[in-house]
Formats: sequence, C-alpha cells, structure tokens
Amino acid sequence: MAKTMNFFVLTILISLFASCATNPVKEVEKNLIGKWKITKLETNEKMSSSRKNVYDEVVKSMISNAQITFNTSKSYEMIFDGTSKGTWVVAPDGKSIITTQNSKDDKMYINSISDKDLVLILDFDSERFIMTLTKNN
Repeated sequence: MAKTMNFFVLTILISLFASCATNPVKEVEKNLIGKWKITKLETNEKMSSSRKNVYDEVVKSMISNAQITFNTSKSYEMIFDGTSKGTWVVAPDGKSIITTQNSKDDKMYINSISDKDLVLILDFDSERFIMTLTKNN
C-alpha cells in the first residue's frame, strides 16, 4: 500500500513539473513575433582594413531601413535590399527559424533572443553572417 501511495505521489509530482516546464518553441515564438530592425550585420570573411571600411559603409547603407516582421499567422516580411515575403516556423529544438519563400527553405540559427533583442546566424556557402536586431514596438 505504501509503495502504491509513493508511486501515486511521484506520478503527480512528475506531472506537475512537466506541465510547468517551458516549451522552447513557444517561448521563442512569443519573443519573435513583432517587427525587428536590423541594426548590425557582420561577416566572417577575411578582408583588409580598407576593404572592411568599404564593407561597413555599404552594410550601414543597406540596413538603414532594413527590418523583418514575424507575424502571428507564421508569415514574415523582410525589407532588405528589396522586399521578400514567406512563412516561418521555429525548429522543434527552438534553436533556429526556418523561413520558406517560393518553396525554398532557409535556416537562421538563433544565437540569442529576448523580447527586445535578437541575434541570428546565417550561413551561405562558406560565408557566415551575424545579424543583430532590435524589436520595434
């Protein structure tokens, strides 16, 4: 009888802890939804300091009006050197965002996310970009 009671209590405790555990996908989605201003775009490409200065000026101009809006309907709109629209989903592990546009999937890895700041890592061939965004309320 005592073993049955202990098992019953243990089952209830496990259920309570499981229901209180955060769902990484839901947490990321909650923070992600909204309009984000792209504030910084870095690359891992090796370049001379003069070329880096030119790159920085070009990027500064490109991101001056750049933004991404993630909607609750799982659609997105990105304004960055033109406008692109598609759908988005958070990967099951909560560590990346998969966007789809014209049947093509792209993955953006989440380096960090909060309700105000977002840092994404994008890999294109051998080049890696780190995109920093700030939420516009």
